[in-house]
Amino acid sequence: IARIAGLPQALAGAGLIITGEGQFDASSLAGKVVGAVCAAASQAGVRVALVAGSIGLAPPAGTHALELTGLAGGAAAAMREPGRWLAAAGAELAARQPGAA
Repeated sequence: IARIAGLPQALAGAGLIITGEGQFDASSLAGKVVGAVCAAASQAGVRVALVAGSIGLAPPAGTHALELTGLAGGAAAAMREPGRWLAAAGAELAARQPGAA
């Protein structure tokens, strides 16, 4: 699917790829999209940012991870206003990029 969707071409020249899912756990790296994205980015030498509702497994080395439940102060708050916390995650990722003001 990643090849058909053009992931290798999208990674060419990319400085960062953002991926995520609701619950990042052991199954995330075993055949799910997020695992394929992390592996392809690693092979291409592209930095990875992971945004997940909750993180139950340490992400691959070098991956910057943001947990929405942590940003929101809990799962209930994160699920009540997912757009707010996704925007907060995006703002935090943007602020951490090289050259960010």
